Amino acid sequence: MASDCSSKRSLSPEYDEPPQLEGFDWRSIDPSLQPGNPYFDSLNPPPLSLHGRAFYDNVPFPDTLLTRDALRELNRQYWEHYDCARANHQPSRNSGLPTPTDTAAEEDFVGSELSTSGYDESCIEMGPKGRPKKASQASTSRATDKSSPYDVNFEMKLRRSNIFAPLYVDSKGNFAEKAADLDAVITRLKQSRHDMGGVTEDTLRAITRMVSMTEKEICENGTLYEILATDVSPGVCGNDHLFNNLLSLTKKNDQVTYAKPDYYIGTHPDHVDEQVYRDLGQFIQPCTDDRRPVAPNFFVEVKSMSGNLDAAFRQATYDGALGARAVHELENHLNYGGPTFDQKIKAISCIFHAGVLYFLGSHCSPRGPTGQDSIITHRLCRFLLDDLQGCKDGIAAFRNAVELTGKVRDAALERAISRPRLSGEASDGSTSTDELQRHENI
Repeated sequence: MASDCSSKRSLSPEYDEPPQLEGFDWRSIDPSLQPGNPYFDSLNPPPLSLHGRAFYDNVPFPDTLLTRDALRELNRQYWEHYDCARANHQPSRNSGLPTPTDTAAEEDFVGSELSTSGYDESCIEMGPKGRPKKASQASTSRATDKSSPYDVNFEMKLRRSNIFAPLYVDSKGNFAEKAADLDAVITRLKQSRHDMGGVTEDTLRAITRMVSMTEKEICENGTLYEILATDVSPGVCGNDHLFNNLLSLTKKNDQVTYAKPDYYIGTHPDHVDEQVYRDLGQFIQPCTDDRRPVAPNFFVEVKSMSGNLDAAFRQATYDGALGARAVHELENHLNYGGPTFDQKIKAISCIFHAGVLYFLGSHCSPRGPTGQDSIITHRLCRFLLDDLQGCKDGIAAFRNAVELTGKVRDAALERAISRPRLSGEASDGSTSTDELQRHENI
């Protein structure tokens, strides 16, 4: 290496050859730089290299790899680049969840980085005259795009609207608040049942065959629901229906696609009081077709062996949030003293993936991770349906969940009907507490 550096000395004759790296220590490059810490201190720039930028610009890269001074110069250039980017894209000083403004600035910065690193220009959004859109135009377009559960930013959009997925951890390392009855619900799901006599080896073989099917084949076959939910009336369940009639849970700039659970259970529309239906339709009637079940709070998402399990958890989180909000609105209908939160699980979502049943529970909280009204989803339990006993345990949990959510839903409907309406009040749908949808669509 020394001979190579000597041969290049004519390019920078005013500098001596860099010293060789011996007994390397990161702190010899920059006292503030610690192993495993990738962040730069913007107020404390790293020291200058002994030989300067010009020397290393003229020395081939392999010749500079093992010198302490070369690493010091590299660290300095990284810091300068970071400091410049930080000055041009100053993040918000507010703590907590990112705001839409912060995210737009971050996306613009990422876009500028891609444009300088050989990124495919065909992917750049073009304006009406064939020119690249301005940053403001591009960010506006991105902000209004609807994200699906298969998009990585779907969960971020939910968080910005105070909807939190399982195992959420805030910036301080704290988990989201537990539901008041979390342990009781888990115990309830794991209870044995007396109607497991029909679960036999034939049942196990049928479920095993489904593991190799596609999602479409499992849903269209219908055998899964016949096995899991034998006593559910056709009038209170639905499958593969688009929930296109509900008030959005997310902000206007964080829109997501409509929920479309593979299977769900609610209440027959004829069993809902007409006045309650009129007041809370935007919260409890999921489909524009008013023949579909209302106030659903039990959902199933199905994924094949090769299906995206992360997307299934996002779908189940959003399904559960819609169900929990529906029950919460029913419980607080005509509650003129203000909304009340018992912080108990109001909706349960189930995921069937590769022969495993996952159960999630959602509850409403007045003080979520952001200190605001939130909907929080928790993992409850899971069952591997690979043998007869596991099959019985999983099916029992499914049926227990159906019964539990049915009782919660019926109690909420009864409470909504029992509260008296103020004399002379117009029934225009304005009686909803709507504390979980305070976002002004601007």
